[in-house]
Amino acid sequence: VDPILDEKDPIPGSYHFEVCSAGLERVLKRPSDFQKYLGSPITVKLYRPRNGRKEIPCVLRSYEDGRLTVEAGKETVTFEKSEVALVRLRVEF
Repeated sequence: VDPILDEKDPIPGSYHFEVCSAGLERVLKRPSDFQKYLGSPITVKLYRPRNGRKEIPCVLRSYEDGRLTVEAGKETVTFEKSEVALVRLRVEF
């Protein structure tokens, strides 16, 4: 791609070309989103810290009645929806 862009030079001056995949780190909102991604790595962001942390990398284990249960390391943790600011898929390399 780089040689083609350099030849056509659509953007004057220097620039950075970034490639990303739509939905790779999508936000989970609906109950169906949570069901679809059971077993997937996610990041849970909390309104208030729990054990000194507001952002928790984990694996989604279940979602029922507005509660999400995750595996964070060797610990299983359940969050009420009211505690959670955001749940996002997490990419592992």
